[in-house]
Amino acid sequence: MDHENKRAWIEFLLRKGEDLLGILVFFYNESRTFSTDEIELLQTFTNQAALSISNARLYTQTDAALDRRVEQLSALADISRELTSTLNLQGLFQLVLDRALEATQSRTGALLLRTEEDGTDPALVAYRGFAADAFDQDSPMTGFVAQSYYTGQSIMVPDVSRESAYVALDESTCSQLNIPVRRGDDVLGVISLGSDRTHDYTPDDETFVTQLATQARIAIDNARLFRRIEIARDRLQVILDSMKEGVILISSEGQITLANPRVRRLLGLDPSHLIDAPVAALLRNERLQLAERMGFGTEALLRVINSLDQRRWDESSRDGGRVTFQVTTPQKTRFIDRTDAPVRDENGRVIGLLMVFSDVTEERELEQAREDFSSMIVHDLRGPLTAVTTSLKLLSEVAPHDEPLGKMIKQTTDASSRAVRKLLNLVDSLLDISKLESGVMTLDRELTEFKPLCTTVVDEMSPLAQELEVSLTLQIPSNLAILNIDGEKVERVLLNLVDNAIKFTPSAGSVIIRAYPPGGESAAPGFVQIEVRDTGPGVPDEHKERLFDRFAQLDGQRGRRRGTGLGLTFCKMAVEAHSGQIWIEDNPQGGAVFAFTLPVANLEAWPPD
Repeated sequence: MDHENKRAWIEFLLRKGEDLLGILVFFYNESRTFSTDEIELLQTFTNQAALSISNARLYTQTDAALDRRVEQLSALADISRELTSTLNLQGLFQLVLDRALEATQSRTGALLLRTEEDGTDPALVAYRGFAADAFDQDSPMTGFVAQSYYTGQSIMVPDVSRESAYVALDESTCSQLNIPVRRGDDVLGVISLGSDRTHDYTPDDETFVTQLATQARIAIDNARLFRRIEIARDRLQVILDSMKEGVILISSEGQITLANPRVRRLLGLDPSHLIDAPVAALLRNERLQLAERMGFGTEALLRVINSLDQRRWDESSRDGGRVTFQVTTPQKTRFIDRTDAPVRDENGRVIGLLMVFSDVTEERELEQAREDFSSMIVHDLRGPLTAVTTSLKLLSEVAPHDEPLGKMIKQTTDASSRAVRKLLNLVDSLLDISKLESGVMTLDRELTEFKPLCTTVVDEMSPLAQELEVSLTLQIPSNLAILNIDGEKVERVLLNLVDNAIKFTPSAGSVIIRAYPPGGESAAPGFVQIEVRDTGPGVPDEHKERLFDRFAQLDGQRGRRRGTGLGLTFCKMAVEAHSGQIWIEDNPQGGAVFAFTLPVANLEAWPPD
């Protein structure tokens, strides 16, 4: 201090709490001693100076941190725009990693992500700064990278040389930052960054990369979702293009959003002219004939569009959603079956209407050919069969009854008569089915006792039952109510059901005809329930409704005699013509129960004889 002509000095420590900020020294030109008051004054000044320096430093640090945070937020905003501007997954992976490297000034980086939702370990999808062959032998899913993935926690390693758990993939790495990529509680992958300087990562870096990982996860999920939608759309388009059915989808706004190529062939409409076009605008083009080609009247189609606009769909007025109509195209006239199905969102609101058009021309032609053939059989067989019946009756009458030859003739004519009656029953069933379907047949109702009618059926079917070793019995209450039925039709119903039961019942089995009083079992008031029970193989549930269709046969089951598939159809139509019901149940003892109901006569309303 001599060369500066200083002769005295005093120094104080600059402290802020427990922190030492520096030393403050006061120099004097003259030698002197310091009084207590002077020391206290200087100490007070020193304390104020320490406070000012601490505040200045805090302001500077806060300002710097704020500037850094603003920069990071700005960078995140820029990154967010970049991430949402691309749907290319590999481009997204590389973009995320590049922005993490730039923001933290890292030398190396790797992004690992699960490629599936099945819980498999993540795979390396992007990396920077590593040697080209760095991952030929070793996986980056080791050490602190794996620990961060499995724990779902961020791991900052200030000095990798001090950590035995660190697995080196790049020799120049001195510090490491590992950030999990999360979706809620699910960890999808890890962003791993490496620096060639120790203690190079700060909590701000950790926060920034965590926020970047969140944005990256959203962008990657969107890109993956878009890719899945693309794949689903392409698959759907392949399916639609290969379908034999035509498909049209109308949105709730009344716009056609989908029409597959089959629409052109079936309806004569060009899909390219339909897609994205409002139905109302297409209807104004009279040459297009849109409504007629889709199986609607113009007003009816407009009502459908209006109901879609109001987000509603009246199921009861749509004929079950199925309509068959005729359309003429330049190639031919077709019969088209249209099925309508409302499209609903997750809340059940109607957001569109899907129409599926099927070509049923061939089925219609086959059905018409079958009806023509059936009609031909009815008219061409009835006359000859009647003649055979008359001849057999005459032969039976003229044959001597007291001679062996006569007995043999009678047995033969009886068997032949039963066969002919069975053929006549088939012919009559065909004729009656046709009449019932067309609505031109009327029932010849009369007061009928049911037990004698059943006895006639048992007498008719007993020879067949005995031949096949099946017992046939009646369980009819003696006081069963008088019925109001067409006796001839009901007798044929019973004949068909008993014949069917005997056909499927094995030897030593049984067939029972049973009746219940009015209202008994499942019968409605004013009806009696009749059952034909057998001990055969039964009827599977999936066939119980279909078995009453024309020409229906049980797959995999065949009786001891082949049927025509018309008997049960006649039974159903004849019973329903009496306002009754017919159905199939399982027999608790094994086999099937064919049950039906018939109306009881109102004797008070019936005119006296």
